[in-house]
Parts: sequence; C-alpha cells; structure tokens
Amino acid sequence: MRKGLYSLCAAFAVIFLYSCKPSGEPLPSSAGRLGTLTIVASDPVHKHMNAVCDSAFIQAGEHGAAAFVELQKPGTEQFMKFFTNQRNVLAMVTTDDLDGMEELLDVFEEDKIVSMINADKAEFIIKQDVLAHNQQIVYLFGKDRHDLERKFRKCRDELVKALVESELRLQNRELSGRVTENEAYYREMKSRYGIGVHIPGEFKCRANMDGTYLFQLDTVEAGNAKSIGFIIHAYPYNDSSDLSYVSIRSRRDSVCRYLVKGPVPGTYMGTSESETYTPPQLKPWHAANRTALRLKGWWTVRGVFMTGPYLRYIIPVPEKKLIFAFEGFIYNGKTDPGERDLRLVESIALNIE
Repeated sequence: MRKGLYSLCAAFAVIFLYSCKPSGEPLPSSAGRLGTLTIVASDPVHKHMNAVCDSAFIQAGEHGAAAFVELQKPGTEQFMKFFTNQRNVLAMVTTDDLDGMEELLDVFEEDKIVSMINADKAEFIIKQDVLAHNQQIVYLFGKDRHDLERKFRKCRDELVKALVESELRLQNRELSGRVTENEAYYREMKSRYGIGVHIPGEFKCRANMDGTYLFQLDTVEAGNAKSIGFIIHAYPYNDSSDLSYVSIRSRRDSVCRYLVKGPVPGTYMGTSESETYTPPQLKPWHAANRTALRLKGWWTVRGVFMTGPYLRYIIPVPEKKLIFAFEGFIYNGKTDPGERDLRLVESIALNIE
C-alpha cells in the first residue's frame, strides 16, 4: 500500500490512499454508470442514514441538478456478492459492522480503524483501486449510527464534492487511453490557440472549419436516438465584457447557426431562454492553470421542437488575445436533463490543456 496525499483542516480531514490486493492478484475492471453512487452499510445504518444520504446526494439543490442521478444501497453481504466492482463507493462503518466488513476493510491496519472510529473529528478516507481497477471507495467511520450521522453532517459538503470530483477523474482516467485517433486535432488546436482538448476516438469529427470543430457520437439508448456533440472554437478576447453571459450566449449562437444544423432546411441550433428549463448557470471554473468559466444551459433548434442540455467552458488565453470555448451538448429525443451524459462532458473537459 502506498500512502499518497493527505490534507487536514480544523473541521474535517480527507486522506487519499492507493491500494492493491495483498495477494498481488490483478484487480478486475470497475463498472457502473456515471452519476451512480453505491453506498455500502449494514441494514441498521442504511435505515438510520437513508433520508440523510438522499438529501445530500440525489435531491436537487437550489441551483438545479443533484450530486448524483442514482443511489445503490446494498447491505454488506449483498455488496460483497454483487457490487465489489462498482466504480464509485461510499462505505459507512460503525463498531458493530466490523465483523461483516473484513474484506472491505482489509486495506487498513486494525489500529487505524479503531482510531478512525473513535475520532471526534469528522474525517473520511479515500482509497483507490481497492477491489477493482479504476475504483474509488470513500470510508466514513463512526462509533455508532448516531456518531456516523454527526460526522456525515459535519463534512457533508466536502464529502459530496470529493465523491463527484473523483468520479470525473476516474472516468477521465478510463478515457485517457482512447484519444489516439483524434490527437492530430488536439495538436492543431494547441498550435493555433495555445490550448486544446483531447477528444476520445469514438467521437468523429463532423466539421473542421478553419479551426472551428464539431465532434459527434451518435448512438441509441432505450430505443431513443441519442447524440453527444462537442463544439470547439475560439474568438477575440477584448476585455472582461466578453465574459458576460450575454456575450457568451451571443458567441455561442453565432457559431451554432452555421455549425449545427437542424433536421429541416433553414433550421439551426440556438440557446434556449425558456422558463420551462433551469435558468442558465454561469460559474467560475479552471482549466490548464487558467481562470475560466463554466456555463450550463439548454439549447433549442429554431423552428423545430428539439432541445437538450449543454455545458460550455470559456477559457481566456490573454497571450493570444482570444477566448477558447469547449462545449458538450446532448440530444436524446426527449426533454431529459441528461445528467449522466453531462458527467461525460465534464470528465472530457478535464482534458483541456
């Protein structure tokens, strides 16, 4: 076992550890859909923590989307039979649960488990590649279910953030070996703009208009046609007004008008301002050690009832006096928020460099 980075603060602590099977056997590959969190605990802990976990992980907040789309809540025995290869796992452990979690806790020394259970500080530990390759298990310990709830509530925001961000890193890690086919486009972007994004090979380049790109993956899900598209382009950066929502929307509409056509001649993609959907959310972000913005909203096709969500990343490149924009949009044949697919877009956005 190799100890990695750890960080502490007064209210809580997060410790990252990397593990492998003591026997040296190769780990199976992890599985699980993006947006799914598996929570393993004893039945009494599940019963006590059920509402608390739902509130933290799958209930939408004031700004729209929940942290996860789906929660799986197996008991300890069920987890060890059917869920050990799940990619993103939260393990909630109390003193009474130790006898049933031996294999899950095998990566800890006994005194470490005791100290974590008895600690007053709200502390969780993140371990990677424990029971499967490209897997993350987050451990939260408590003396009993009431102590576990106290610690959960105290570090809730940090715990949710760690689980979401690590899910994106794990997905990005899985995709990292599948970008070879599109690396020529990355090098072209990098040469032209000083920044680029690695696109997985299953996304095909549908357009390359003097440095403005459209990549797309078309598939079928539950009998419905689904498309995930990426728009990549750049435009002049004059001053901070170019980073306002109005300016970003205007630039988006301009490029979509000629790049993304609708199913009927004369129709094209635009930005929806309908009150039917969650209002646009423009938030700070960062990419390639640069200050950036992340815009989440809904697109529409002018003149045709087609709509879907999009995520747009806006990265100023002052040395080249331009703004680099990377966007992922989803079309699945229904007015679905597409949160699982947006997670895929978020994980690929980590390839901006």
